[in-house]
Amino acid sequence: VLGIALTFYALIVQEKEVRKNIVSKETGYIKLSAYAFLIYGCFTGLIVPEARFFPASFINYVTFKEVIVIPVQGFRTLCAVMTLYGMIGALRIFDRETTDALIRSRDELEINVKERTRELEDALERVKVLSGFLPICASCKKIRDDKGYWNQIEEYIRDHSDAQFSHSICPECAKELYPDMKYEEDE
Repeated sequence: VLGIALTFYALIVQEKEVRKNIVSKETGYIKLSAYAFLIYGCFTGLIVPEARFFPASFINYVTFKEVIVIPVQGFRTLCAVMTLYGMIGALRIFDRETTDALIRSRDELEINVKERTRELEDALERVKVLSGFLPICASCKKIRDDKGYWNQIEEYIRDHSDAQFSHSICPECAKELYPDMKYEEDE
């Protein structure tokens, strides 16, 4: 009887907790299971086989059947079925909540994927890549563009990429252009 009372109490407490966290009218399934289990316990603990001591001498299978006409086992079966029905209903509540949580997670993930895709597309728009064949003059190093115009290599690369240029003279060109100057490696 104590186990049945504790089970009843635990189911009632669980129903209250579920009702606080889940907005659903179906939390009554848990309460149905609790009360069906409690009544089952009463039929099991109070109505017992006939014996010479009280209460078995007063309330027992025989006297119950004489008064109610239906054997106590029929009521126990009905209570067990009601408990099962309530538990199945409660599981549907949790199944629905789990499904809703998965849908929310999927929606959040889709939003994140769209945001990341947009960020990548923005980054791709900012990146300019030179590819393919570039016709370049063997003498002056100008590059011919798609319209047939010849451009300085610096201008062409600047216009078709994000590269910037800074000019300097390499040591070989410096010796060729300014042969009278002394350089560190000559000393």
